[in-house]
Amino acid sequence: LVELEVWPNFLLGCLERGVPVAIVNGRANLSSARFLRGLGRLCRGMWDTVRLCCARSEVDAERFVRAGVPRCRVFATGSLKYDALPVEVDSARGEELRRRLGLAPGARLLVAGSIHPSEDEPLCRVYARLRSRHEGLRLILAPRHIERAANLVRKVESTGLRAVRKTELDSGRRPPTGEKVIVLDTIGELTTCYSLASCAFVGRSLVPPGGGQNMMEPAALGKPVLVGPYTGNFQPEMDLLRARDAVVVVRDESALFSELDRLLSDRQAARRHGERARKAVMESRGATRRTLHRVEGMLAERGLL
Repeated sequence: LVELEVWPNFLLGCLERGVPVAIVNGRANLSSARFLRGLGRLCRGMWDTVRLCCARSEVDAERFVRAGVPRCRVFATGSLKYDALPVEVDSARGEELRRRLGLAPGARLLVAGSIHPSEDEPLCRVYARLRSRHEGLRLILAPRHIERAANLVRKVESTGLRAVRKTELDSGRRPPTGEKVIVLDTIGELTTCYSLASCAFVGRSLVPPGGGQNMMEPAALGKPVLVGPYTGNFQPEMDLLRARDAVVVVRDESALFSELDRLLSDRQAARRHGERARKAVMESRGATRRTLHRVEGMLAERGLL
């Protein structure tokens, strides 16, 4: 039993040794599917070793079929990630983070998660405009790679804003004054930050080539989720959220400002948006149970259960 995205060499090795394979939480993007289809023509029998393919979506399932996996062995069982997403955060942990960040009870907070360098300055400009319209609004910037934190602080301050790193707040070296942008330079705290957010923007999506990051994490916490137009690596997730009107896609910096301004101005609309997002995640759970059912069936067929 293996979990893989696309490992042709692994498949060929299993075929050579006669080892059966089950693909779990299988994902095949367009380029991978084309590559595998071509490779399958060159390496006849490559897919014979795959006795079961549990794909994360109907789209992925169809791509595996087109790549050469027999249709009778392919099932869209859903994404295992949905089952593991937290739908709430320990309240004590949340309150401790709120205290360290210097957030007053009820303070409005924008969290921009997994952002990439090309998004730093647009987000700062948007925040500067929003702050003039929403008194006390705070911003957390969480870079995709925390080693960018020091440079991100410099970029924030080059826009005229003030910034502080989360580790400086933890150590007590810098006070958590309300006018500062907080740069998250710790690991494992983004989910808790999302839980405190009034709105969440998920990065690597505003500027091409993008690709997106995990927008389902703030969705599961019931937060209004905004992303840019470049989310191609998360197409099934986006299809799910779009179908339920549970994500706001903004085409550029101007649209990001307008949509955030709207959601921050209308708390009821923001709450309804978050509720739709959480419901979309909850209704999509169950992949673990469905996958185990298929795996048990495969093992029973081979006399291993």
